[in-house]
Amino acid sequence: MVGRPNYGRFCIMNNRRRTGFTLVELMVVVAIIALLVGLILPAVQSARQAAMLNDSKINAKQIHMGMKSYETKYDGKLWNGCPDNLSEWDLSRTNPNAASNPAFLTSYTANKTLENWVFATAANGYLDQSIGVHFGSGGDDYQSAWGGTGCTDMVVPYTWHASHPGNNGQTEVRTPGTPFDVDDAGMGTWRWPNSYQMSLDLGGPLSSMYFAPKDGASIDLLKKNDCWDNAQDMCSTIQDDILWRGSGSIGGVFEPGPMRGVPSTYSFSPAAMYNHKVYARSGWRDPMSMARGFKHNSLSDAKYANLKTFLCEHPHLQNMKFECAKPDAFEGTFMDPDDPESFSYNGCSPYVFNSHYESEPVVAKFDGSVGTLPVIEAKQDDQIIKGSNAGDSLTMGLFHTYTPDGFSTYMLHHSLWGDHDGSVGVHTHTVDGIKGRDHLSSE
Repeated sequence: MVGRPNYGRFCIMNNRRRTGFTLVELMVVVAIIALLVGLILPAVQSARQAAMLNDSKINAKQIHMGMKSYETKYDGKLWNGCPDNLSEWDLSRTNPNAASNPAFLTSYTANKTLENWVFATAANGYLDQSIGVHFGSGGDDYQSAWGGTGCTDMVVPYTWHASHPGNNGQTEVRTPGTPFDVDDAGMGTWRWPNSYQMSLDLGGPLSSMYFAPKDGASIDLLKKNDCWDNAQDMCSTIQDDILWRGSGSIGGVFEPGPMRGVPSTYSFSPAAMYNHKVYARSGWRDPMSMARGFKHNSLSDAKYANLKTFLCEHPHLQNMKFECAKPDAFEGTFMDPDDPESFSYNGCSPYVFNSHYESEPVVAKFDGSVGTLPVIEAKQDDQIIKGSNAGDSLTMGLFHTYTPDGFSTYMLHHSLWGDHDGSVGVHTHTVDGIKGRDHLSSE
């Protein structure tokens, strides 16, 4: 008898399931995952950049509110770190029988006047704390007053060099620049919105709100000194006190520098910290050569409150190509990373906010509005005004090119403009100071 074919066994053998993927299938899955990652990562990075940008705007808004509170507390006067009657200080104060001799009628520099002021007050047993900014522990210690250091950078809002190549024939600058033997000035209290008085109600001089998330150079320095993770003021009061004493650089570890500590990411507008006549369109005037040159302004003094920058990111952070400048970019300047007495950060000298047309720093305006200001738009607006004033004896746009800094305004000769034809003095060298404009439209 012929047996039946075993069809069941045949069917079982042919319906056996596979338990893995073929190589082709794996390659397809990997390719799909890689494609998704490639699509998602830019979106994640974009969201991260947007979040950091928003945080910087929040910081700028908080600092503006802090300055507004300071103005309310001190009779409608904005902080500038300098006694508003510095140029009127009577140099005959130590001789009661002498005739009145205010500094602005003499050839006295800001340095010489401060020395006289300190000598006179100390000789009379009165330690005048109105001179300069108190960055230290907040007590009545005379040595804590910046004016007692003999360094003009710690008292006046912005400093110039009489010997600067862009001096445009100025024979004397009574408000001198940095005491170091370097090619550039530009320092001053405008770089210190985190001064002790200003920061008292905002968390202290090294509060995280004073440093933009993208400011890697400053944050790296703070982290290396265990001053980043603490709440509010990230270094202790003792550490704050150490920062402003002595001399030296602010290199890889905190060594007390000439400006006593780490400057904020943000900076005030120096043009708005002086009497507006200093930056008059008719010609720049040294604040030491005129009465009320260091006049304390108020927020309401801004003629174009929505067009004049109050606060600005100092380093080039938005749309930046390089976090640090090439080593030779600041050679011989106060930001030379190879100079132990410079203001570099761990050997990093960031390009500044007006270094290139692609820069778009976060700014706060005098009206309290916060946003970004494209440098290229400021440049274009400057050219529009310059064209309309072509017949003037001093042809200028929105930004003053007849200060001792010359056509380069602020740091443009060490920028990314290439031919240095930027002439963008946005924020720093605004014509008419607090009564001027940094751009033409608030849109």
